[in-house]
Amino acid sequence: ALWVAQNAIDELRARRGIDAGRRARSNVTLEPDEESAPEMGGREWTVTRRSSATSRPGLLRVDVEVRPAGSSDVLLRLSGFVAAP
Repeated sequence: ALWVAQNAIDELRARRGIDAGRRARSNVTLEPDEESAPEMGGREWTVTRRSSATSRPGLLRVDVEVRPAGSSDVLLRLSGFVAAP
């Protein structure tokens, strides 16, 4: 579950890096909440990712929850930070 959550944050970092030329560092755009269903380790997972602003310009907080597919039981919560490109 930890690797699934880390991948969700890393995918967001990579996607934001691709858009680097289109944003000023102080103008951080919040990412929409997102739910995905990746497969890892022979299991299917449900991943919910939410982003929120921080008091520091150019920085987003990203909160990820990982559940086994079809379950409402959260196995892991992970928070990370993503810098504006």
